[in-house]
Order: sequence, then C-alpha cells, then structure tokens
Amino acid sequence: MDKYSETTFTCMTQHPGFVANCLNSWVLDVAYLQYQHQLEFSQLIIYRHTAYRQLVRWCWGIVGRDNRLPLPSCVFNKTRKTFPSPNGKYTGFKWPT
Repeated sequence: MDKYSETTFTCMTQHPGFVANCLNSWVLDVAYLQYQHQLEFSQLIIYRHTAYRQLVRWCWGIVGRDNRLPLPSCVFNKTRKTFPSPNGKYTGFKWPT
C-alpha cells in the first residue's frame, strides 16, 4: 500500500506522483530514451508527449500500440501550461484509425 492510497484527490494533477513522473523534465528526459524512435519533435513537444505516455504507464501500465486512452482535461491543461506549444496549436486526442 502506498502512502497516498488513503488520500482523496479530486484531480490527478493534485497527486504528488503526477508532478514527479509527468512534469519533471529530468524524469521525462530519461523516459524519452525509450520513446525516441517514435517521437521526433521539438523539445517542448517531446516533453509533452512523453508526459502523456508517462501518465498512461503510471495509471494503466503498458496498454500497447494504438490502444489510446482519452486523458482528463486537467492533465492536458497542466501539461500544456508546463510545456507549451511554440505556435500555440495542439493536436488533441485522436482515436486510432
């Protein structure tokens, strides 16, 4: 049992693990090493995409290729604020085709 299992959070971004695993650029640098063959973007985009992948792995484990999950808007808002797009445009969630 982890130390936060008895704590109620109204938003995933309030959990200390979110900041530590999904917004820490040092952690994202290391996590990116396993994704680098799939992501070839600018540094902020790399951090943002890696942060989303980190959150999925943290919450649901490895879900597999093309098994996408819509994430809570609070996660997108916090991640985009931390790692903004240089042009202010974002793709958003897309179901696999």
